[in-house]
Amino acid sequence: MKSIIILLFSALITLSSVAQTPVFNKKIIFRDSLDYEFASQLAETNDGYLVAGTSHTWNKSYSNDTRLVVLKLSYDGTILRKKIYGDTLNWYSCPQSKALLNTGDGNFIILCQHFTSQFNYSTVLMKLNPDGDSIWTKTIYKQGVYEGQAFVTTFTQTSDKGFAILGQVGYPGIIIRTDSLCNVLWAKVVGENSIHAITEINSAASLPDNGILVGYYTYDAQSATVGSGVIMKADSAGNFKWWREIGTRPYNGTNQVFISVTKDTFILALATTAEIQNPQYKKFELMKLTTNNILISDAIIGPENQDLNMWGSTQLLDSTLIVCGSQGSNLGCVFNCTTGARELFYREYVTSAKVLEGHHLNGRQEIFSVLPTSDGGLLMAGYFSYSDSYDQDPWILKTDRYGCFQPGCDPEAIYITLQPSTQDVCKGDSALFSINSTGDSISIQWQMEANENWENLSDGAIFTGTRTDTLRLLKSGGMDKNSLIRCRLMNPKYTCYSHTAGLTILHAPSVTVEPEGQWVGVHSRAIFTINAAGSPPLIYQWFYKNMSVLVSTDSIFVIDPVDEEDALGPYHCVISNPCGQLSSRNVWLHLYGQGIGDDEQESSINIFPNPASSSVTISLSDPSQILTTLNIYTIRGEKIREVNFNRQTVLDISSLTSGLYILKFNSDGHIIHKRLMVY
Repeated sequence: MKSIIILLFSALITLSSVAQTPVFNKKIIFRDSLDYEFASQLAETNDGYLVAGTSHTWNKSYSNDTRLVVLKLSYDGTILRKKIYGDTLNWYSCPQSKALLNTGDGNFIILCQHFTSQFNYSTVLMKLNPDGDSIWTKTIYKQGVYEGQAFVTTFTQTSDKGFAILGQVGYPGIIIRTDSLCNVLWAKVVGENSIHAITEINSAASLPDNGILVGYYTYDAQSATVGSGVIMKADSAGNFKWWREIGTRPYNGTNQVFISVTKDTFILALATTAEIQNPQYKKFELMKLTTNNILISDAIIGPENQDLNMWGSTQLLDSTLIVCGSQGSNLGCVFNCTTGARELFYREYVTSAKVLEGHHLNGRQEIFSVLPTSDGGLLMAGYFSYSDSYDQDPWILKTDRYGCFQPGCDPEAIYITLQPSTQDVCKGDSALFSINSTGDSISIQWQMEANENWENLSDGAIFTGTRTDTLRLLKSGGMDKNSLIRCRLMNPKYTCYSHTAGLTILHAPSVTVEPEGQWVGVHSRAIFTINAAGSPPLIYQWFYKNMSVLVSTDSIFVIDPVDEEDALGPYHCVISNPCGQLSSRNVWLHLYGQGIGDDEQESSINIFPNPASSSVTISLSDPSQILTTLNIYTIRGEKIREVNFNRQTVLDISSLTSGLYILKFNSDGHIIHKRLMVY
């Protein structure tokens, strides 16, 4: 039976090739007949993507016709739903989506900024469902040092499910902290607070201790010189714990700082730094440090001699940073960073939108945000504008993880064509994990997750093939718990990780509590139970008369009402799962009162002492009563002794284990039952 079940389960564990990541490059219209629109924020749902952006009449009039637009896209970029917001919030001009977060409850929160008058700003948090419909909105009003004038830039969800909103109020920066219902808890300024030093916050990240990391830069507004970028940590109460400048000489002019936290809680801080002699050319400085401000690495990376602007960044599962922005004034760009001083890839994009009549193609392009998608690709949002007009179209791109629209655009890229599959393995059996990939000079290393970290596997008594495309689990008997497996592929330029595959160790069934025999009266109820351990699904089968009759398929077997035929043979339970089967012991059902004598006969039988431990005396008080035999049964119905009985008998019970026993007397054709307790 075990081999048949294993074959059925193995048929479900079939490796299949991974489909190519869907890609597209398209213009998206928010609203007809408007000339200034752009997409700025992205999120992934369980069945597509959310895109947020702004639509307004920038050059034609300064009217109230300005809206926040949220689109629901399919995985191939088709617009499924369109929601336009603005009227009910009485927005005056330029409502902008600043950040869009997945809140972990299946919904999303978007941070919006809008002008209520020429120099008054309001900050709004709007909760969205996966289709982009508004669930509620919350406007942040005056609180403490915050007078409602903050021009916000980003926000992050904290470990206590609240939010930290960051921006600028006057010259200094500001952190506004809310609870999970978006009620303001406190607000504190960040950076220098003077009439010249302006602090601009680019990014924020939360920490497991409920602290907040902030990336910002300051510059002198009077002389227009740019100072250094800063990484700063604040605790849950807004107290500043430490700060560090970022800006490596001979480079200076740091004007953007983006930070993120890896799975193992290291901080990655990425900043743009300008060359002293050529300030229009920028490089990128990448720092890695601990949450206690201990520097681990610091390197200048990225494309050389480029007029680059960084507008957003994101982090892949392997902690690699993806940066998006623009190159000069013409091209949108994206590139991939590592913690080392090397460039992984750099891509420039032009729109595929049809050129409007009377316009030239060489307009300006920007990519505002980039999102790693669950299928291993990159989703990007921005705009394309024409050089001789203010007309501006939203622009959405979807590429593979290397920024390519077609495999092979980078000859050194690693593509996985066959992903490892999850394995269910009976303890002690073997299993295979396989991976196929394209590319040359690829080295392979299989890994297993341990204590929330990935550790390299090595060949030994449990695994072989740990550096080949087939990992073999030799004997799962050495595995004591379920695990996660993945494969790392590397060549001189790239590092790529496979999907995570589960390794589940299945256990054969075992009986933890055996069933007990039953002594019941005729027409009453009998209940047999069994407890078992093992991997689900556990299948129970109760049999009567040595597997001749199947009577139940549950762990509890009930006979109600009991009749004489139910006591003609033993019962047992067979338990099975994909890893095997076993049978319980046999138990019997016995009936009180089968041919029982009258109450007077029963009451004349004396048992003393009862309970007893070593011996017991059985005697008859009625001289006319005759008993011929005495049988002793366990409570499970097993007959363990037969005794010839006279008018008085002394039984040696020292060999019996503690418990309840049934004494069955035969009195001239009548059956009498008595209980004996042994301790």
